Amino acid sequence: MKIYYLILIVFILISCTRRSENNLSSDEQLQSPVYELSEPVLDLESLLDMPKQENILFINFNQIQNVHRATWNIGGLVYRIRLQNEVNVHRWPLLESRTISTLRSNTVVEIVGVTENNAIFDGQEDYWVGITWGENSHGPQNYGWVLSSFLKLEGVFLTNLIINSSSINAQGNLVLNARHTINGIEREFYILPNKQEGYNNFTFFWDYRNENFHYSNRPGLYVWNEDTKELKHLSYIISDGFLNVPHIVTSGFRYLIKYLEQENWVGDIFVWNLNNGEIILRSRFHGPFELNGYVVKIAKYYDYFSYSSGWQNHEGDDNWIFRNPLSDEEKAFARNFLETNDIPAEYLENIRQNPSVGVVLFFILVEHNIDTNEGKIVGGVYIHGQF
Repeated sequence: MKIYYLILIVFILISCTRRSENNLSSDEQLQSPVYELSEPVLDLESLLDMPKQENILFINFNQIQNVHRATWNIGGLVYRIRLQNEVNVHRWPLLESRTISTLRSNTVVEIVGVTENNAIFDGQEDYWVGITWGENSHGPQNYGWVLSSFLKLEGVFLTNLIINSSSINAQGNLVLNARHTINGIEREFYILPNKQEGYNNFTFFWDYRNENFHYSNRPGLYVWNEDTKELKHLSYIISDGFLNVPHIVTSGFRYLIKYLEQENWVGDIFVWNLNNGEIILRSRFHGPFELNGYVVKIAKYYDYFSYSSGWQNHEGDDNWIFRNPLSDEEKAFARNFLETNDIPAEYLENIRQNPSVGVVLFFILVEHNIDTNEGKIVGGVYIHGQF
């Protein structure tokens, strides 16, 4: 009888095991075959040269990980890992940086960067690792930093980026000729930079959205000087929203400014502090973008006028979108300007012809010092358009 029960138990265990294997998600079923490596360093180039349908995994640092090209078709190389425990994700690779998310166990993340210098956490040396997660058809939805010990990673290594020279490519674009080495194999490529006005400096973003990025890079904003050949990492700010938008790095590499001009309308301007990576200004500007030292001319929204209803948001402010409230002085200036300056006749004619969507907006023009956060009113402007 005991033998009968023993056989029955073994049969049940085998059945449960097969059933659980059949219930694996399609993502988990891809994790085959699995290879154990005696060395923590993998020949990444040989993996990338394999046919796309093969999904080769390896066991490293006590977890199953996967080296693959990013699925949103950026061509970069990343590490893929499934979390075993909950992990706090920081905005920047600093213990003092705010926590932006807590990821549950079993979340799949992709490792897309590492810091150059190690950190001290609970008396132990550790590294910050950049991760993305929550991928959709447009790419990863989230980006942040965690300590490698929370991912149970060891042996983190960094591959340095080297800029050789600048040149003009076949399309007539200015490019930086660059290279990096992985496992002793050198790869050459080029980067599209942003030339800084008045300096022989080229700035560029190097992160998971760049075609040639790989996980062992130090991601963020770089500057390269053509005269000295010096390459400097300025910030861990990544290129989201920057790749096709002009940007300026101020003197002393203190601030990053992104701006987007709009013909006959107001453009957008965003300013980051490169010391801590935090954004310090969101606003608009009218006409050509102007920067004088640390002073930018911005346009702060006050009110809009429609043909059928007149002024719609009197005593309004710029807080509803950009968290950029108007001062009492700016509101007083706006009231006086509206009382003493008529709307141009051609603007009124335009909204009469388009009564359902035509509007005239009023903006206060301010010279704003991004270093001191002080503003000086320099005028006002009517702008007409359509909602």
